[in-house]
Amino acid sequence: MNECRDWLEDPENANVNVFMWSWCDIGGHDASDYCASMQTLINEYGAGGTKVGSGRARANPVNFVFMTGHANRNNNVGEGCPKNQAAIINEFCRTNGYYCIDYYSIDTTAMDGTYYEDTGDNGDSESYGGNFYEDWQDSHTEGVHWYRNRSSPGGGETHGQHNTQHITANRKAFAFWWVMAELAQ
Repeated sequence: MNECRDWLEDPENANVNVFMWSWCDIGGHDASDYCASMQTLINEYGAGGTKVGSGRARANPVNFVFMTGHANRNNNVGEGCPKNQAAIINEFCRTNGYYCIDYYSIDTTAMDGTYYEDTGDNGDSESYGGNFYEDWQDSHTEGVHWYRNRSSPGGGETHGQHNTQHITANRKAFAFWWVMAELAQ
């Protein structure tokens, strides 16, 4: 939290109005502490925050976006594991009306809405019998239903850090853009 606070206090970042404290794997982290720390930052730098306006370092409030982390194949359930950590973060966000990009649910929920608790962040699931994202991608049209992920416009193809298909990154990008569109209203 102090690193985030230092970053928000830096005059070079004074115009930043959206902040997402993110991570890759939430397994083993303290999701309740994350929520409490984010709430502290919101109280300080969000709308009506104690460190916004009146000659303070930040003239404009910051919109905070929460996130869960990716699923871990065959290790999602139990205290400190991704499913339980995501549930804590999602409930906190629902209760308080905050935005959350829920990587865990994206990773574990196939395009038809079926939840696979044993999957990792690539769509590979023993209970499904393969990779539900690769199967969906292979049966749908590129450029209509899904898009190739590139490192930059015209750049090299990338699937995301842990993936062999494009759908996971497509869904996470769509979720991020949805939140940005909501904040722009």
